[in-house]
Amino acid sequence: MAWCDKTSFDSIQDQTGLAEKEVIKIMRSNLKRSSFKVWRERVYGRKAKHEKK
Repeated sequence: MAWCDKTSFDSIQDQTGLAEKEVIKIMRSNLKRSSFKVWRERVYGRKAKHEKK
């Protein structure tokens, strides 16, 4: 779910109970270093990172 650009961290937390920091930790441990860096750059700048409150 975290790899998809359209899925927000809020949606991930609602469905799995994992907070943003926990998702980042999981992604870091399961991706190659270069893939993680690419993912973080994508996540950092996207609008769908969090749902509007």
